[in-house]
Amino acid sequence: MRKRMATNWALLLSFILSASSGIRLHFLEHGMGHGACHLWRTFHLWASIMLLVLVFIHIKMHWNWYRNWFRKGLGSKSRTTALLSITFLLLALTGIILLGGACRRSIIGIWHFHSGWLMIVLAVVHVFKRRSLL
Repeated sequence: MRKRMATNWALLLSFILSASSGIRLHFLEHGMGHGACHLWRTFHLWASIMLLVLVFIHIKMHWNWYRNWFRKGLGSKSRTTALLSITFLLLALTGIILLGGACRRSIIGIWHFHSGWLMIVLAVVHVFKRRSLL
């Protein structure tokens, strides 16, 4: 149980760091100062890598939930959690493509931006529903 709690808190922190640095990058790239963009991109990259690793650990801890979802469908399972999982997958894939050199203003960059905002909303709902567990 302690490992699960530590992972959840680390996941929350890395999510906050990744989301806030992504928002900061968006505003920097719209004319608020290009000098700091490289620093914030690097910070966002490392916060997102930390988030990715922790999400994999979190999924492994809750693998039975996912296995039942794949086998039996959602049923009474949380639709928010399912949508959050799909959104995270989209966000991670578009981020990896952008890391490979795709233009941030391309369709991939736009998908990454919009899925990032959706991820923020869904993650807040997901955490809020489980606030008593934290």
